[in-house]
Amino acid sequence: MRARGYTIDQSAEVQRYLDQRGANAATFLNKDLLLRPDARKIEALEEYLHNVQQDIGLLNKMTPAQMEIHVKEFMLRHKKMLGISDADGSVAQELA
Repeated sequence: MRARGYTIDQSAEVQRYLDQRGANAATFLNKDLLLRPDARKIEALEEYLHNVQQDIGLLNKMTPAQMEIHVKEFMLRHKKMLGISDADGSVAQELA
């Protein structure tokens, strides 16, 4: 993702922010990925895809809840293309 111009931030400040949100990964939709050191690939990929949603103009067309569902459904439909394991696919399915 760095090769695509994304910044990956795992600083202490980001760890506190993730603690507050109860999350392992997040984004400010600024080509940034806020990750815990042990974040799963699927979590990083989800935040990357939220940035893609912004890039293609979906932020103005969907609520945050709809965007979450949209990303998870996309990930499930395109597991093979995205390199998502069956185990991670099961996690995404539970969250969708």
